[in-house]
Amino acid sequence: MNVDSVPFEGVPMTIGGRDFMVPALSLKQVRALRQEIESLTAIPPGGAITDKQIETTVSLVHAALSRNYPALTLDQVFEMIDLRNMGSFINAITGATLVAAKEPANG
Repeated sequence: MNVDSVPFEGVPMTIGGRDFMVPALSLKQVRALRQEIESLTAIPPGGAITDKQIETTVSLVHAALSRNYPALTLDQVFEMIDLRNMGSFINAITGATLVAAKEPANG
């Protein structure tokens, strides 16, 4: 599927020579996956992540990508994500809300 022909806008990313348009999670997905999303805020910057957080990341990215790429498997997404691009995926699927939530509010 061409990134220009996907139904949902998002962040363009090239993984393994293939172009993807990574959409944010839908509100329906956010409601269903709220606990998993909140568990990712416990990952300290530059810190070690747990196996559960890795699985959660893959699951959330797969859910978001399935909006544009319904045939993409969980295993394929597991292979796509690495330590270099994990933060970019999280920011894309959450609309960078996890990063924004940690920043002080401008007053």
